[in-house]
Amino acid sequence: MKLRIRGNTLRLRLSRNEVDSVARGKEVGESTSFPGGGKLQYVLKQTPSETTVIKTNEGDDSCIKVLVDENKARQWAKSEEVGLFGAEPLILGSFELLIEKDFACLNPRDGGEDSDSFPNPATVETN
Repeated sequence: MKLRIRGNTLRLRLSRNEVDSVARGKEVGESTSFPGGGKLQYVLKQTPSETTVIKTNEGDDSCIKVLVDENKARQWAKSEEVGLFGAEPLILGSFELLIEKDFACLNPRDGGEDSDSFPNPATVETN
């Protein structure tokens, strides 16, 4: 799972296996360690049906927990839909969250990073 943060926007990009795991109700996550012993963890998991499609938890600043409605997660995983979007109001503006299927890069890089990615729609031939 890849994490991208820009301002008040958080974006998670999931591989095929991660999307399948979330659809089956399993938690997926990653962590990044920093020099000096700091660590940032981020986790995505299902939660029982709620009115909010996506929300983040309050609490531990070193762990970002994203909860997604279980019905929406299963529906999204088996569809062609690219992502799920959610927004929560802040005092000024809003916090936005996007969970996406990770597509293969248009310009492949060394290292096989795209081995578990979804086919990029820009490279799929149509008949």
